[in-house]
Amino acid sequence: MPIIIKPGFASSVRTQILSAVDTVIEKAPLYQAAVGDRGGKMRYSMTNCGTFGWWSTQGYTKINPMTNQRWPDIPPAILNLIQPIGEKVYPGFQLQTVAIDVFDMDMNRPDKPILNFHQDTSERNKQAPIISISFGSGTFIVAGQVDGQGRIPAAQLRRINRTMTTTYELKDADLVVLYGDERLCFYGAGKVSESSELGNKRISITGRMVDPLNQEDKPIIFSFVGNQSIETLTPPIIEKMEDAMTFRKTLNPQPKNPSEILVGSLPGFDRPTITYLRSKKYPSVFIYNMGNENVPQTYPVRNVGNEPAPLMEMLEEADYLLLATNGTEKRTQYAKNYFETLNKPIWEVLVEDERTDEGEPENIPDVPEEEPPSTLSPNRRANSIGHCRVTNIRDTGSFGFSSTNWHTPDYSRVYIGRGGSQGIARSPMNNPYPIGKEGTREDVLDKFRKYSWPLIRDELAPFYPAIYNVASLLAQGKPVELVCHCDPLPCHGHIIHKAALWMIENNRVPYEPDAPVESDTRLHLGMAGLSNLIGNLTPRMELEIETLLENKHRKWYLKLNDIPTRNPVVHIRDNPGFDRFVQQYLIRQKYQDVVVHGQLPSNLPTDLNWTTSSEPLTSNLNYLFVQWDAEDTDLQQLMQQFNQLNKTLIAYVRKPKINLPDPIPKLDDPQRFAKYGAAVPNGSYVAVIGSRKFRSAAWAKGAITQFINALPGDCKIVSGGAKGADSYAEDAAIARGLPIIVHPANWVQTPKRDATGQIDPNWRPKLIPSDRRIEDSNERSNAGTERNKVIVDDCNCLYAFIVRGGSSGSEDATQYAALKDKHNLEMVFEEGAEEVERVNSRRSTMNLFFFEEGV
Repeated sequence: MPIIIKPGFASSVRTQILSAVDTVIEKAPLYQAAVGDRGGKMRYSMTNCGTFGWWSTQGYTKINPMTNQRWPDIPPAILNLIQPIGEKVYPGFQLQTVAIDVFDMDMNRPDKPILNFHQDTSERNKQAPIISISFGSGTFIVAGQVDGQGRIPAAQLRRINRTMTTTYELKDADLVVLYGDERLCFYGAGKVSESSELGNKRISITGRMVDPLNQEDKPIIFSFVGNQSIETLTPPIIEKMEDAMTFRKTLNPQPKNPSEILVGSLPGFDRPTITYLRSKKYPSVFIYNMGNENVPQTYPVRNVGNEPAPLMEMLEEADYLLLATNGTEKRTQYAKNYFETLNKPIWEVLVEDERTDEGEPENIPDVPEEEPPSTLSPNRRANSIGHCRVTNIRDTGSFGFSSTNWHTPDYSRVYIGRGGSQGIARSPMNNPYPIGKEGTREDVLDKFRKYSWPLIRDELAPFYPAIYNVASLLAQGKPVELVCHCDPLPCHGHIIHKAALWMIENNRVPYEPDAPVESDTRLHLGMAGLSNLIGNLTPRMELEIETLLENKHRKWYLKLNDIPTRNPVVHIRDNPGFDRFVQQYLIRQKYQDVVVHGQLPSNLPTDLNWTTSSEPLTSNLNYLFVQWDAEDTDLQQLMQQFNQLNKTLIAYVRKPKINLPDPIPKLDDPQRFAKYGAAVPNGSYVAVIGSRKFRSAAWAKGAITQFINALPGDCKIVSGGAKGADSYAEDAAIARGLPIIVHPANWVQTPKRDATGQIDPNWRPKLIPSDRRIEDSNERSNAGTERNKVIVDDCNCLYAFIVRGGSSGSEDATQYAALKDKHNLEMVFEEGAEEVERVNSRRSTMNLFFFEEGV
């Protein structure tokens, strides 16, 4: 009998099934599926478990788009109930997905079913049965007249027959099975009836098999992934694509299903690939939305959450990977490494390092024989010259440029490429030697170096006025952004930057001398630190000092009279340790405006006009930057003196010693989290991180709350602001009144693009703060890992509460803590069948500064 109805079939296991449903919903929350592509929603709520989950018009996915996690496993209670039924009517049946639908009486409408008539056609296997069990009461409607044998006449079977319908009243724990020809009938859910079991609700769990039973019936699936810098498909790439499209026919001359091809939606490789497949009229293509707003609608689009989930889903779904790569781009290398972990074959095509800057040069000039000097460093101190950076147009956009204008009116952004597909005018500073035709990247950069050397001295050459403007702005201390297509790879923009510095050094551009140190119109910044610091400044310390001098902070600016100011007058003591190291750093940077409170350095160059002062360091300062630890009483007194002056900023590093509780609590100790919290010293900055989802939220909340409540009352909590462990720690800290420092991740904002891939000229990113320039923004594509570094370096001790094997972000943070060899305690508590604890106590060099107002 093709349609089977078994009343009360699951009554004996009802409690276990509903408990299993609650477990699934906790891991994969209910959602309303989309209807079509116009933003409509189903009236009922649903979720999934198993290898696959049904996601509306996108079909089946292996990753939940709402959580970016895999769908939960099918609970044993549900598996053991449905699997035997499937095997009886379809030998070889494998339960691969279970949909959980929740209907409510409030959804009832007299004119329309809650779930309208539909066919189940998303499965590749359309012979395996549909097995559904209902809890609560409601109606099940079949389009067509079902006879006593559960069959529908062939003429009615595969169409929505609204004039002839069969309605079944389903009670609690009833079973419905569709198989045979009726597997593809149109059916729906009519209404919810009030019941004593679930009140005004009805829950339906429906199991399906997605993949074909026979391997020869399963399509061979390829994922196509390539460099975003690829604008056109080269013959080697096309040849590989042709092989992939005919691969199915090679295995089976008369296939029942064609091969499927999965491709992303990003500009670069993905777009010409979609166009090529369309030109070949290839039918079975699915586009995975990688997060950009302008997704081609040529083929069905699957929206599977945020990166890297869509790429992972593509790779998980595919049998083969066609990879077009230059071997360096991060995204393609990630895809290659991930696919290798799946033990699946990769078809790799190595391509030239194509860029969108491959507009053909008008002519390729001869390479001059004259060699430029080996070094082009300026005599003037680097920090008195404006900040110059080379950026990639894919990251910063094309705003300010046009087909007639290759620079912004104020020259703050200068395009240095050959034009090309962006519709930007060719820059007079373009590199006329294309990669490939004129050699490797190193070859064409060397040719450009020789080519540009005579041009920066030839006032009649078109190259000269362009670089003259760049050098003039830098000489005035103004920032300049050189925009090309190469970053982070070597670019001829770095050669242009050095050439501009040479022009400044040799007085080929005018500039006004800096104001004298004694002027009251200058901002004054004091620096002080640990006298017992040995070795030298760490790279991170140097970076933070440069950040202060260049005034390019993440969240705030150094301001004088409410105006952001760079190149302050630096006040430094004549003390050993940190202070002396800062002096040597400023000498290396040729920084002019320095006041030494004590004796001048013996190795001070004659061209640096530093001055001395006998006044205390805190006198006449606008800001004080302090590197310290809790054991340095002299620095604490200095900070207290400065704080009494009501100044706005103190910057410092904290590193008190952290010890393990003695004795170490055992795993079965109900107060073990409190004992770890009680062992934390007074005044510590405690980072609490971990998974977003737990098998038992009660375990995570209880453990974290117990730990927070046992901390000393003057501790501060450092958090990443994420869901799960981070928010549990914040809630517990708020309830107890502990201060919280949150470091949220600022992800890249995807620009709006038109049909040609150009950035919408009206699009502007949301900047933090609002007066920030895009090049100073703290947004990054790897904002999560950057946020983890800030958290780790900003704390004295790190405590991670994670689900075993399921928290890559927490793993990244703990690995970074180990890499930094911190003098802190890294504790990881893992939730699992058997709770495991990893403890690492390491010696320290704290090397990231934390900034805070009004300490």
